[in-house]
Amino acid sequence: MGNLKFKAIVAGSALLILVFAAAVGAQHRNRSQFRRELAGNFGIRQFVRSLELSIEQREAIRAILQANKPQIAAARENLLRARIALFNEEADAPGDFGAAQARIMELRRAIADQIESELTPEQLAALQDRQRNRMDILNRRLQRFRELGAN
Repeated sequence: MGNLKFKAIVAGSALLILVFAAAVGAQHRNRSQFRRELAGNFGIRQFVRSLELSIEQREAIRAILQANKPQIAAARENLLRARIALFNEEADAPGDFGAAQARIMELRRAIADQIESELTPEQLAALQDRQRNRMDILNRRLQRFRELGAN
């Protein structure tokens, strides 16, 4: 009788673990799906392919990214330090975190401006169209959150 109880407990535990794993997996897939949707599968390779960059443009963009690599690394490290300080509830943490985020945004904008200067008017229009699509996706997601909060 004791062996039967043990087997039932093990089977129930295994079932619980499977259900939990399935739920976590589904949540992960939804998050991954959102990231893909938000990014529009927009990695560097897709960026190059979607805009049909010339070899010269690819080299120029690669040089831009390479030239900004040290500043990007420093800004990321600063943001990580600010996150740690925020987690540790240090006094200046909120201000440091905001400043670090602002620095990242400044760098992104500066790099984007440099890259955009290498694009043709048609490529720039295609890029701006893609950016509008990304904003539409974000706005729809925000609307869904608002609707969930209202319920």
